[in-house]
Amino acid sequence: MSDLKKTTTGKHHIFNDRIEIRDCLFHGVSFKRIAMQIGKDPMTVCKEDKKHIQVIPARIENPRPCPNLLKAPFVCNGCQRKWSCKLEKHEYLARFAHKAYRETLVESLSGIALSKESFCDNDRIITEGINKEQYLYHLVQTQNLSVSKSTFYTNFHLNHIQNK
Repeated sequence: MSDLKKTTTGKHHIFNDRIEIRDCLFHGVSFKRIAMQIGKDPMTVCKEDKKHIQVIPARIENPRPCPNLLKAPFVCNGCQRKWSCKLEKHEYLARFAHKAYRETLVESLSGIALSKESFCDNDRIITEGINKEQYLYHLVQTQNLSVSKSTFYTNFHLNHIQNK
């Protein structure tokens, strides 16, 4: 386990953070202590844990819920009876958590985050400006487009704008 780090806010978890969370959960370390080790807020660690729980089905019919899953750390990673338990298991798996995070990140960074109406309005304004032989920079600066300059240029270069 790593040395204590200064708490950082607004930063994404890196894969090594997730490995550290998994290892700490296996050793029964509290969210507060995990947070101190990776330099995050304890609530952030708790949310990471809850968001990326992997459910492993029970080995018996109609199992009763495990009371240990109702309190922190909400997973079986560090449970002493994990291997003999026949109840449904919840585990935090760093590799799957990071894969889900990457997929969400890529999905959120790609595509156009505008409603169809807003996009069509922008497209109409830009098309009219191009037909009047106005420069793109002039359109971006003077028109009330519902996107940033960088988003506008990205959409333009990706041919998302109809009349180029």
